[in-house]
Amino acid sequence: MIPLHEDPHFTFRFADDRIIPRFHLEGVEVGQRVSVFKIDLTTGERLGLLATAIVGEGGWVDLPQPIVVKAGDAFIAMTIHESIRLRPVQPNDLPRMYDLQLDPESNRMAVTIPRTREAFDSHWAKLLADPGITAWVVLVGDELVGTISCFPMDGQDHVGYWIDRAYWGMGIASKALHLLLQEVAKRPLVAAAATSNGASLRVLQKCGFVVERVRLSPASDRFPECEEAILVLR
Repeated sequence: MIPLHEDPHFTFRFADDRIIPRFHLEGVEVGQRVSVFKIDLTTGERLGLLATAIVGEGGWVDLPQPIVVKAGDAFIAMTIHESIRLRPVQPNDLPRMYDLQLDPESNRMAVTIPRTREAFDSHWAKLLADPGITAWVVLVGDELVGTISCFPMDGQDHVGYWIDRAYWGMGIASKALHLLLQEVAKRPLVAAAATSNGASLRVLQKCGFVVERVRLSPASDRFPECEEAILVLR
């Protein structure tokens, strides 16, 4: 398959109808995960996620299901990191966010207790009304895959995040935190993570946070009792 047009973000445009089972990305490492989006050629707007796939040997990407394209259609292939972005939380994001925080495995990993619908709605109503809180959704393309925020607590500025379990292991949390730190200039920033949550500790340390103390955190309606690491970015 030879595209009629390519740019640095691998945009493909077609002169005739085709069924695309695979395509080639020059210079992309084997094992990189890519997202494929249909786009509007006039505006560049992404119209929807078509597929995600892994780059194989020689830069070839074999799609889980072939993409059917019509003459004049176009799609863009982006590495996961290229397609990650943040935007402010909007009210219509809340149903998806509520469902994310119900996942049992995510709660086990984070050592958290999911909020009831009433508690969730009350919590987010307060957050969205507070100008001192910065809250974003994490997007891969146009797919909402998590949340990340900066908020004051006990006289300090804290950060926290939550990523859909289906997207773990792709570096999304690290990239989202990196983007947040570019937007939030205040320092120091504090984060807390259960010592059993090695993945979250690695994300925070990769972004420059340092463990300053470990404590036993008492149980609450949101958290079981656990050993907790307090990390600080100065």
